[in-house]
Amino acid sequence: MSFLSQVLNFINDESGVPDSLFQRLSPDERQALREFELGFRSSQHWKEITQGILAAAANLSRSKDKEDVLGDLVKSARSILHADVGYISLNNGEDHDTSVLVTSGVVTQQFKDIKIPLGVGVLGMVASRQGSAWTTDHASDPNVTHLPEVDAAVQAEGIRAILGAPLTRNGEIIGALMVGERRKRAYSPNEILVLESLASLASIALEKAELITSLEQSVEALRSAHQNREEQVNELQSLTDVDAILTRLLNQGARPESIARFVSERLNTHTWIFNEAGELLVAFPDQSISSELEKVVSRAQNEESFVTEAGYSAIALSVHERSLGVLSVATTVDEAGSRIVHRASATLATALVFRETLAAAEARQVDDVLRKVVAGTASREDVNRLRKLTGFDVNDFEKSCIVSIETVDLDLRASTVNSVLAGTGIAFSHENHICALVHCAVNISQKSVESAMEPLLDWANARQGDLFIGAVPLARDLESISRQHEKSCALTRSLRQLSLTGRVAMPDSFGSLGLLLGASSESVADIVEATIGELLFYDESHSTELARTALAYLEKNRNVADTARELYVHENTVRQRLDRIKIILGSAWAAGTSALDVHLALRAWTLSNSTVNRENKREFH
Repeated sequence: MSFLSQVLNFINDESGVPDSLFQRLSPDERQALREFELGFRSSQHWKEITQGILAAAANLSRSKDKEDVLGDLVKSARSILHADVGYISLNNGEDHDTSVLVTSGVVTQQFKDIKIPLGVGVLGMVASRQGSAWTTDHASDPNVTHLPEVDAAVQAEGIRAILGAPLTRNGEIIGALMVGERRKRAYSPNEILVLESLASLASIALEKAELITSLEQSVEALRSAHQNREEQVNELQSLTDVDAILTRLLNQGARPESIARFVSERLNTHTWIFNEAGELLVAFPDQSISSELEKVVSRAQNEESFVTEAGYSAIALSVHERSLGVLSVATTVDEAGSRIVHRASATLATALVFRETLAAAEARQVDDVLRKVVAGTASREDVNRLRKLTGFDVNDFEKSCIVSIETVDLDLRASTVNSVLAGTGIAFSHENHICALVHCAVNISQKSVESAMEPLLDWANARQGDLFIGAVPLARDLESISRQHEKSCALTRSLRQLSLTGRVAMPDSFGSLGLLLGASSESVADIVEATIGELLFYDESHSTELARTALAYLEKNRNVADTARELYVHENTVRQRLDRIKIILGSAWAAGTSALDVHLALRAWTLSNSTVNRENKREFH
């Protein structure tokens, strides 16, 4: 068995690579191996979390007793979050207290029998916040409302840290799903999100169990009314089918398209799903939207509730006061239809939040790798990971470049750049600009890079904003990419100093002028004024073209004949103009270091002047 195979076998067994093998690796290989192990453990952890949540969701479609279903959910919460104890507490409206319904890991009867007045403990914090609440140390937390009998039960169980997520029914908090630790513990945002997802499932389980109980009692009470009994049984069966189908859709990812299709077919109507900004995500079977529908959707989102009006029904998609959008149907639903819509919305909201969490975690991985690439510290493993996550291959340097993007008047974000470039580039925020790796259709050139960046330039132009973009071909070795990034930033700064917007600058765009702009802290206007200001003033006052003649003379290697052909004038005219230039700038203006200073200033003036002309043309049109 090869050395690499031995390492991989230990990783697959999740037993860790032993020191005897680890010491045989080079320092870079050790670092790469540890990073891979961390990523592998993270993936396995999220896989276990996903399987746990989906397994808990699958229980909702089974014909189980309420206590059994909730007991399984509590065990799932405790297992996924590695908690010492877990329990579900339900509110007693008449007694104004809450009591423990099911537990897992609890060892004292005192805690199982505890009745907590509403507003006390972490449960009170959940109710007041209308959302998740936690404490790292119950006994010493001043934010927790304490009662001696409650504190005694908690201390007897040995619980210190507690995390709770609310159970809701029709928008009202009816209890909480809780986990606890017999030590101090701080809960991460991901752990809070997992418990909230399980609490949403527990809420559905409670509603389903209560519905089944209610229907069973009705069937027993109305046994003599055969027709009514059949209708209630059919309704129960229908809702059970709905739960089973929604659970299957949740296991498959619960895409908005599949939820819209299910609701439309189940209620025999049209269905629309909107995002939190009110934009249409999915319409089934068509996309026609009336003004009445827009009003109902807006009301449901503003009130975060279920709304029935003007022949439409709409329900806000939300997870504990966080708006995710609206689901709407083209019918005034009855009670059975309302349950279907509520279940569909809860399934969709849970899937959206979970998918968003996974996407955010993946985006963070991409950003981390990109920052390593730009810093020149990326390893080959990082390059391979970037290719797997995004499809971008840093090794394809002949068609790839590193781009620096700046703006002064646009709300430009990396996510916007990624969306506009549509797969040709990957961007992230870096210091005071946005950095992107861009892939061109053909080998790198001024034309191919401008073509790749054209969608972003069009986006900025449509918003009447200015973009400054510097681009440098990717280096062949990873260590040199950081220098290429610095060059792209220098080009971007050069564009800003020249006020050249709506174009892409590459290393050969400015010649030596680009080096001056990248290194100097003076403005271009100051450089031009100090060097050729008097010449420009003379041209403006006398309607002459001395500055243009001086630039052509220097560009043509001080050849009078070539300069005359370039300007379409007689050689004597050129000589006369050169004599006038000597009077204004001095006899040594075209020799030695003065020639370089004048040449750079003339080029800067030409570029700035061309920008003004383009802006005037744009305003005219």
